Amino acid sequence: MQRYHRRNLDQFEIKEQVKAAHILLRVAEDADEVTTQKRRELAEELLKQLNDGADFAELARIHSDDKGTAGDGGELGSFGRGTMVSSFENAAFDLRPGQLSGVVKTPFGFHIIKVEEYIEPGVKPLVDAIEAVKAGLKVEKARQLAYEKAMDAYNINRKTGDLDAAAKSNDLGVKETGFFGREDAIDGIGRVESVSAAAFTIKTGELARPVQTTQGVFLFTQKEHKPSRLPELSEVKATVEQAFRSEQAQTLAKELADQLLIQASRLKSLRKAAAELKLTVEESGEFSRSYGSFIPRIGAAPELAEAAFQLNQETPIASAVYTIDNKFLVASLRDAKLADFAALDVAAKQQLEEQLQTSKKEAVVNNKLKELLKKAEIEILIPELVSSISSEREKS
Repeated sequence: MQRYHRRNLDQFEIKEQVKAAHILLRVAEDADEVTTQKRRELAEELLKQLNDGADFAELARIHSDDKGTAGDGGELGSFGRGTMVSSFENAAFDLRPGQLSGVVKTPFGFHIIKVEEYIEPGVKPLVDAIEAVKAGLKVEKARQLAYEKAMDAYNINRKTGDLDAAAKSNDLGVKETGFFGREDAIDGIGRVESVSAAAFTIKTGELARPVQTTQGVFLFTQKEHKPSRLPELSEVKATVEQAFRSEQAQTLAKELADQLLIQASRLKSLRKAAAELKLTVEESGEFSRSYGSFIPRIGAAPELAEAAFQLNQETPIASAVYTIDNKFLVASLRDAKLADFAALDVAAKQQLEEQLQTSKKEAVVNNKLKELLKKAEIEILIPELVSSISSEREKS
């Protein structure tokens, strides 16, 4: 057992890990010094609040720009080295349970990290791994015996290629797989590259050398081989029909969505239009601009998330049909709540101000790009096309 333990130390390795949470104040890579400094000052203010006893999870929910973890109080779970960017990783692994980092700068922005658990690296000793070692030894011995039996059967029957005789001598049965391609999964086996490679190497009726896999040892022969060819329509008719039906269903769904949008815009009511067309209306639930492109029950939908905040009681219906995960969506405003700026603390107001500045800068850049594109000259960069046009000009 000691020998098995020594030979398989990698199986009993205890990797260094930390369980951590963080608050991220995102900073764009092209942010100017003023914006960067304001974000750093906000991070330092939050760190001061934490050191004074503020609840980490609550501040993460309010201020963190990592929307994937903010709702869980910034929880990242456990991770090992090589998972995070180096500056974040170094800071996290320098901490011990209960400790807070300083303000940590990464390409994503400024972080405050809290470590909840720490696991030291090492190797589980034999006394703690005894049951796993026993189980491993049994599996190793069984695999060795299975391979030896398979090799005996192969050596006795390889000249005749008689797989039935090989199976009978070992009290085993024979199973057929059905046809499979080089890259296909094999019936009852799955995708095992070593088995597929051997199967396409031997000739029909020839016995392959035993192949040892994590599933066991396979001894097999090639029963039949079909060369590559284009299938007849009758062979793929069902697949073609299914693809056609799916395409038609998509077309009909889009037409129905367009009709719903027209009706809803005319009636200024999605519910009334849906009732006329016998469709069901679902609600997303509340969301704010801080959610970014994420909408509850829908997922990431940047265009719809942007359009949603342009809707009002006079114009409650979004002007387009949105395609999300191959589904067509018509959206309507159910309710809107104005932000209560008086209820915001200093840190929240500063964060909102910075978000608005970033949005304005992005809008200016996008408008400038559109303006430049309208003025741009298009050059033909395909040599063959240039030659063709030149030839036509010479003839005229």
